[in-house]
Formats: sequence, structure tokens, C-alpha cells
Amino acid sequence: MAATSDARYCPSCLPIQHPRSRGSVNRDVPALASKGITVTVGTPLNGGFLGGRNRYHFSENLPAGVVEKRARLAEVARRHGIDIRTAALQFAAAPSIVSATGPDGSEYPADEGQHSQVFLE
Repeated sequence: MAATSDARYCPSCLPIQHPRSRGSVNRDVPALASKGITVTVGTPLNGGFLGGRNRYHFSENLPAGVVEKRARLAEVARRHGIDIRTAALQFAAAPSIVSATGPDGSEYPADEGQHSQVFLE
């Protein structure tokens, strides 16, 4: 995609937040950045999975071990004083080419300002 694109903005489905995202982060992000292209990251909560829903990558078929992995990620986020959903948004927004994120299918934390605070720091 990045090799042939002439656009400066690209709504994309780069799996930046996905547990197997190293290829996209290591290959696609630098290629897009070199062309000055920005992206919007959609579904940073993986279709609601990181928000606590029992669906993964828009499917109710959960791969073995993902619920346990989510629990471990939630614990790491909790130790840092944030909600797992906020951590996912921070991770998705971290690459310099990300111009926006489109949160998806989850409930909001009790402190609704927590998500927006991510972008003010």
C-alpha cells in the first residue's frame, strides 16, 4: 500500500493494536512516514475485545489464550493507574503517522475523561 500511494492521508486497517502487529509497525509505519502519509487507526480496542467483550477481531470465536492475555494486559495497565482501554488508545496513537483513532465497541471507563486525557499529556 505505502509503496504505491500518492495520498497524504490514508484511512487504513493497519493492525497497530493487534498482538501480532510487529510486521505492520516495523514495515508499514516507516514506509508511510517516509511519504508523509498519516493514518486513522480504526478499532483500537479490537472490536470491543480490549473493552471486555467476548469477541476477538470481530468474531465470537476466541483463539486459545487471548482471554488470559487480556487479563494480563489489564493488570499491567492497572499497575500504571490506567484502564486497559486507555492503554490501547495510547498504543494505537503512539506512531507519529497516526492522525486519529476511531474507538470501537466497548463500554467507557467510570472516569470518561480518562480517554481524552491521553491526548493532552
